[in-house]
Amino acid sequence: MSTRAAARCLVLSLVLASVGGARADTGRRLVAIVGGDDDVRQANLIGDSGEVFAPTGTGTWARRFPGGVAPPVTGAVRVEDGTLFASSARAPLFRLDGATWNAAPLPNRGRTILAAGGGAVAAVGRHVYTWRQGAWRRLGAVPGVVEALWAATATQVYVATTDGRLLRLQATSHAALGHPLPADDSIARLFGHPKGRVFALSKNGTVLRIGPRAAVLVRPSAALAGWELQASAAAGDGALWAAGWVPGAGEAPARAVLARATRDELVVVSQLSGITAGDRFELLLVDLQGGVLLTTAAGALRYRVAGEGEGGTVAAPWHDAQLADDFSGSAPEGRVIGPARTR
Repeated sequence: MSTRAAARCLVLSLVLASVGGARADTGRRLVAIVGGDDDVRQANLIGDSGEVFAPTGTGTWARRFPGGVAPPVTGAVRVEDGTLFASSARAPLFRLDGATWNAAPLPNRGRTILAAGGGAVAAVGRHVYTWRQGAWRRLGAVPGVVEALWAATATQVYVATTDGRLLRLQATSHAALGHPLPADDSIARLFGHPKGRVFALSKNGTVLRIGPRAAVLVRPSAALAGWELQASAAAGDGALWAAGWVPGAGEAPARAVLARATRDELVVVSQLSGITAGDRFELLLVDLQGGVLLTTAAGALRYRVAGEGEGGTVAAPWHDAQLADDFSGSAPEGRVIGPARTR
């Protein structure tokens, strides 16, 4: 796997739900996907206590590490040397360190945000760090508290601040980028693909495509009128993918759909049958061949392997996958972890 692919992960907001679905036996919620850029079936899934679920090759993801991070995990990334880091909203970074999860605080104190892309990136307050030369190194600071970020490279990072700014931090300087969001809305998430484009998702569900100088709207097509976008991902071909619900009309019930935008309009490419009404999509991954993996708040885990269809969409059938509580194989390099501790 390439360095970029190893570092890449998708981190989405956590959403509570209590409806039925294909729930994992562990009862844990999945909060991040690490890897899987070449094939979604090779992705590792991260639970909210730091559990690591690895693919078995038989349609099951088995729990390889039991976790042990006390505060809820909000994101994870694997850096160049293979080390796994996890973040929490109210704690420092954690590092999977041989037999344990250990706290790995950055020099600044405060809320830590972790993301990836063309490299691993972290922020504490207004300070931004990227993983370079085997360590977290400060890239610079921005004029505002970081709300979201995404790394194009180890030295170029896109940043959204809590006061509504969109910035591109490169080396030690930053540039402001324009965006069309109103004053009562702001960017909640930044995501992209090193081989594709960079996107933003606002708190009110508006999608933006970020260009060299400004961001522009990505609008839903008429078939998606009134829809609620819940999970999104960027693909290596520059496309934006999203999963969500189209509201019902008359006697027609609400529909779960998968949408795709190659320019600046999202269009429906697939109906997602079998998702329980009221469930929410949480994580979405699209690999370089067009394979798709998605998870829901109720515990559904689905994937399909790339297959060319009409309009370049994925035409292969969906597979319902499961999470297994115990890993029957040997742990990599003999590693076994216990409860997290703070040094």
